[in-house]
Amino acid sequence: RYVRLGSSRNTKNHGVHILEVQPQLANPCHNLPGSSLSWTCTNTPGSYNCSCSPGWETGGTDGACKDVEECATGVHNCDENAACTDGGGSFTCACEPGFTGDGTTGTCEDIDECSGLASSIEQLAGDFDVGSAQGAVDGIIDTDKYNEHGSYALLPGLADATCSDVVYLTVDLGAEEQLTGVKWWHYWKDGRSYCNQSIELSSSGGEEDWTRVFSCGTYEECGEASAEGKEVVFEKTSARYVRLGSSRNTKNHGVHILEVQPQLANPCHNLPGSSLSWTCTNTPGSYNCSCSPGWETGGTDGACKDVEECATGVHNCDENAACTDGGGSFTCACEPGFTGDGTTGTCEDIDECSGLASSIEQLAGDFDVGSAQGAVDGIIDTDKYNEHGSYALLPGLADATCSDVVYLTVDLGAEEQLTGVKWWHYWKDGRSYCNQSIELSSSGGEEDWTRVFSCGTYEECGEASAEGKEVVFEKTSARYVRLGS
Repeated sequence: RYVRLGSSRNTKNHGVHILEVQPQLANPCHNLPGSSLSWTCTNTPGSYNCSCSPGWETGGTDGACKDVEECATGVHNCDENAACTDGGGSFTCACEPGFTGDGTTGTCEDIDECSGLASSIEQLAGDFDVGSAQGAVDGIIDTDKYNEHGSYALLPGLADATCSDVVYLTVDLGAEEQLTGVKWWHYWKDGRSYCNQSIELSSSGGEEDWTRVFSCGTYEECGEASAEGKEVVFEKTSARYVRLGSSRNTKNHGVHILEVQPQLANPCHNLPGSSLSWTCTNTPGSYNCSCSPGWETGGTDGACKDVEECATGVHNCDENAACTDGGGSFTCACEPGFTGDGTTGTCEDIDECSGLASSIEQLAGDFDVGSAQGAVDGIIDTDKYNEHGSYALLPGLADATCSDVVYLTVDLGAEEQLTGVKWWHYWKDGRSYCNQSIELSSSGGEEDWTRVFSCGTYEECGEASAEGKEVVFEKTSARYVRLGS
């Protein structure tokens, strides 16, 4: 007797605008045997005809219409990777497990169970403005200008930025997920590098609830940006938020982040053992799990076990390096007394007796390296000067006498124990230099210099030579060495 329509707001405003409700009464054909849906009533002058509806056909029990079995007879449009189900005058298509789509021909696409990509991620406001990014539309990168992975960008334009200034891009996965890695991209097409990068994970997004899984500091540590991006993998970890921190680049003060791509755990990561030990390979409608490189079968409860490259000798560590197994790989480290990255042929003997400082920095002083004939960025042309040369100064004092002195100051970077200093002047034409001195200092302050050598006249200082000049003294602590000449 009663029919009720329920409805809510519309896409334009908050109103509910119902125009009509029209109940359909049963017609005479609906009283015939079988399903009322199986009959179609057609009006005729003064009467009507009853016939089987589409999807139904004659031949049912007691004169009823029977269902046409489209699936059984092959008269359907279901995809080859879909299940066809007959019933009720029609049929339904549903993609098989491992496929997605509406089930009709050509719509069932393979689900890549191994991809681990978050299907829906939302960029949070953070402390940058996506809209300011050149080439970005609604936060989506112009892929021709940037790269095929681009999804996000920020150009904060920190005018006076140093590597201590960091901005963050935070991704909200919408719910707690099991993560096994993060991949990210910066703008990269001109060989730039970005410093002070980090990846952090959080379940709540609260400021005290971040776990750092990757960091790099200097441009050299972080490396050059590339189309391949950077990636960190880690043991399966539960998190909802992923945060990329990054600072300026070698070309300008901007931070150009193109994308942050969290890697979700795949089904293989739920198998026994380390999540890092399993590799997932997608197959049509399914997937295969196998041991990752550096791992092999034979672990407890079907887990993959670490390949012991060091124990079996399958490694590339130098003969003077220690090899350490673990985590699906191995590391090489030069033994004490050697230096290098530990791989074959790189561990070189440290000459503990040489006493040469491995890293020294020339301070500005009161000379201009750029004015030195034969010097490029402070490095001596060894053919013109000598094989030891590292620094040069030719201040060109037009009216200089032996009373005029300039200084070259070397910063060892930290307090060191010194026993001598050696120095060279240009020497190939038999010249001599007057008023030379060597002084040491711990602080570099003007009042904190100790003189360990001096000579005054040309005769006292002697002719410059390829062997240079040298002074030795009792072991003395100093950070700064100053040559006056």
